[in-house]
Amino acid sequence: MIYLDSGVLIYSTELDGNVGNAVRQRLAESPDQLFCISPLVVMECLVKPLRDKDYRLHDHYQQLFAQLDRVSLGEDVFVRAAQLRADSGTGMPDALHIAAAQRHDCTELWTTDARLAKHYPGFARNVLV
Repeated sequence: MIYLDSGVLIYSTELDGNVGNAVRQRLAESPDQLFCISPLVVMECLVKPLRDKDYRLHDHYQQLFAQLDRVSLGEDVFVRAAQLRADSGTGMPDALHIAAAQRHDCTELWTTDARLAKHYPGFARNVLV
């Protein structure tokens, strides 16, 4: 199972042009792969549509979320995220994404964040590269 961070969903949904196309292509190349997200991904993706009162985009995200598996963010994930932050200086949301993916035995975390991929090589994979 591959954990998708918020950037992957936001870029694939909201960006036109080369960047959005690159992320959509990467997802399309893995049709048999099982993807998952966490409540943190849901929250991060919905901020802009709710702020902009863009209900079409909000509904699109809800339909997208329904197609993906969900992993939980229990206290154990937050404790692991604290350790990741202490060890690497990773920011709180990114530490939670990594911790959630690790806790739920994901084989990879796909991201659009080059820094995250650099901090966790072999696990966090930048889909833009």
